[in-house]
Amino acid sequence: MLCSIVACSAKTGTVNPSGSANTQTKPVQVLDKTSQQRSAALYRCKDDKQVRVVSILPAAKGKKGKIKAINLSFNNVTEKLVLTITESGKKYTNIHWHWYERTNSNMLTNSIGEVLAEQCVLSK
Repeated sequence: MLCSIVACSAKTGTVNPSGSANTQTKPVQVLDKTSQQRSAALYRCKDDKQVRVVSILPAAKGKKGKIKAINLSFNNVTEKLVLTITESGKKYTNIHWHWYERTNSNMLTNSIGEVLAEQCVLSK
């Protein structure tokens, strides 16, 4: 690492006996966004509330298309929620919100159980 009193260089390398430095760069992982698959759904809820759910489908080949996470938007706030299996259906949760998917209607609550949106039905 080459350092001076003012700043340090981020390049790593070794110094040859001849005095010249060999710099090495670390490989950068590239995320191929064209292979990501998503599907969006808009839910209409009681009291004219809307919830938008974007399902994140795994893009890896050979794996089944099980949805393990969603991006949920409510009142101009978007949160990523992770799947949890329950007896009565699917539940997506994070530290702030809980989204319950049931056969007849869906519901959004906050972390302490207050209902934010209820009787949510998929709009067509």
